[in-house]
Amino acid sequence: MPSPGREPSGFAFADPEYVGEILESSGWADAAPSAVSFDYVAGSVEDAMTFLTRIGPASVLLRGLPEAELESARGRMREVLEANLVGTTVSFPAAAWIWFAKAGSA
Repeated sequence: MPSPGREPSGFAFADPEYVGEILESSGWADAAPSAVSFDYVAGSVEDAMTFLTRIGPASVLLRGLPEAELESARGRMREVLEANLVGTTVSFPAAAWIWFAKAGSA
């Protein structure tokens, strides 16, 4: 089982040291990340609710809740989405890494 934060998910590659280890062990050399900031646009509140309750970290948390707590959790999630409306679209600040590497010598 992978260490916490290194399990398969959309956030598995947030740790540049971990990604560097993967690239190096795969034969890449001089691997270097470049941080990129952007707006993550999730569509309307309804679109975002549908998408984010099916995949991603929120969906995992929701699946682990007892049935009695689901309605309240979904309500809190909707409030967060509504608080991040820009016009009619939910938008969150986001970040990612773009990696540059060279083929290593084999």
